[in-house]
Amino acid sequence: MKRNLILCLILIAATTAVFGQVISFDFVHYDDNAYVTDNGLVQAGLTMRGLSWAFATYHQGYWQPVTWLSHMLDCEIFGVNAGGHHATNVALHIINSLLLFGLLETLTTRRWCSVIVAAVFAIHPLHVESVAWVAERKDVLSTMFGLAALWAYVGYARRGGAGRYVLTAALLALGLMAKPMLVTWPIVMLLLDFWPIERMCPRGLDADKTGKKHIALLVIEKIPLLAICIASSVITFLNQQAVSTVASTVTVPMMSRLDNAAYSYVWYMAKAIWPTNLAVLYTHPLMNFDQPIPDWQIFVAMALLAGVTAMFIAGRHRRYAIFGWLWYLVTLAPMIGIVQVDMQARADRYTYIPLIGLFITVVWGGADLLIRMSSRWRIIRPAVTVLVVCVLFAYGAVAWQQVKYWRNSATLFEHALESAPNNPIMHIKLADVLAQQDKSEQAIEHHQKGISLALKSLVAYFNMGVQYNYQGDIDNAISCFQQIVNTHPQRADAHYALAKLFEQRGKIPETIYHLEFAVTYGPKENFADDARRSLKLYFDAMKEKMPGAPVPRSNIETVWLAIDEYQQV
Repeated sequence: MKRNLILCLILIAATTAVFGQVISFDFVHYDDNAYVTDNGLVQAGLTMRGLSWAFATYHQGYWQPVTWLSHMLDCEIFGVNAGGHHATNVALHIINSLLLFGLLETLTTRRWCSVIVAAVFAIHPLHVESVAWVAERKDVLSTMFGLAALWAYVGYARRGGAGRYVLTAALLALGLMAKPMLVTWPIVMLLLDFWPIERMCPRGLDADKTGKKHIALLVIEKIPLLAICIASSVITFLNQQAVSTVASTVTVPMMSRLDNAAYSYVWYMAKAIWPTNLAVLYTHPLMNFDQPIPDWQIFVAMALLAGVTAMFIAGRHRRYAIFGWLWYLVTLAPMIGIVQVDMQARADRYTYIPLIGLFITVVWGGADLLIRMSSRWRIIRPAVTVLVVCVLFAYGAVAWQQVKYWRNSATLFEHALESAPNNPIMHIKLADVLAQQDKSEQAIEHHQKGISLALKSLVAYFNMGVQYNYQGDIDNAISCFQQIVNTHPQRADAHYALAKLFEQRGKIPETIYHLEFAVTYGPKENFADDARRSLKLYFDAMKEKMPGAPVPRSNIETVWLAIDEYQQV
């Protein structure tokens, strides 16, 4: 117990050494404004109006009331002092590291393996984004509830009891209400049943004397938890669709998504080993103006994924390897881009939970190898200890430097452009920051660069429009989508986005006009049903005011007749 306490203190000290510098950092003008600095309800602290809004809104594309309440509590305590908000993120990350250490040590009794996994999790450079970015409070908060839910599930799996099951479900629900990235948690619990709890019994459907169960019973046991996750997924998808953050298959074809997904799985593994050139935004290959992902790299990625999976499954006696690899594949799946949201191809923050699986596979695999070499343990032990310390120190040093880029908006965007000079979003973001600092010439230069790059890609224009909409800059958002329909009038997704923007402006004729185009050119797109419902409501209202007026039904030539008569009423 005393040794565990010392190890916990070392984890806290190491994490604080890497991330403690953030308490002197500013907010960044990249979602922090939407979550805190430009959000009056959040800045008001914990109020009844804010509480009601937190549970009703899908602002930022998610239903995340727990996250909103967390930001409100910070404003209640710290006001808009950025240091306090950053400190909360660091505290939550420390808690997650301790929870992970305790969970693994409790499940496996392998103290040193557990603490090494927790240490790499605590200071890995890929986790900087989740901790140093105030807007990513949802990552660290959701993970805290998720790991707590796994603790509760372990208690239920070992001792049973309805109370423990209800506690597991409640903690999972809280985690999903912070960020819906825990939708794979029932599968993770099933993986825990495989290893290290080892509840799976290959014979019969009844529990045996040791408490093991057939996999069918274990799956049935997870159905209530799965129902919670499905509800969260449906709410998330509908919310993101409503704010036009889900890209259509016209914008990003399914084959492109699958290619990017395979490449991303391998890319994350490579960055986990060698974390260099990290940035706040990695644009999708369709927005990559240097060069798209070569076909041979996609093929190699697919082959590597298939090969590693087959290798681990073949070595069935090493359950930790199968567990860790499947944890990685499963928990990353919701963020891998099959459902394409916004403009990024990948994001450092997406690895916050998934990399735990890879860490477990590597650390337990290393320990397994050392056990086989036990006859030489006394000779190699000092070398192994030095190697582990050096790796941890190297990751900590890289993470410490990566944290520094989050000091303010300018340093963040400048670093992103160092990693990817042809990123139009980062050029425009930096231009906005420079303009606020009265650096007009530099601001104009970056703005022109961003626009010139965006002109080369309709996808870039589309995503710029989405970003402007997030910021509440409706005029510029309309301008971006208008550029798309001017050159490609059959882009149904752009028409639908324009319809929603004009609706916010109260310009009903323009709204009807673009809804008609959206339905006509994208009858099977995911937004088509909403567009049809909206049209019906407008047409019904027009009929009440203008009995007998021509009301268009997917006939573009008659739209203006209806609009003209509507304007005259």
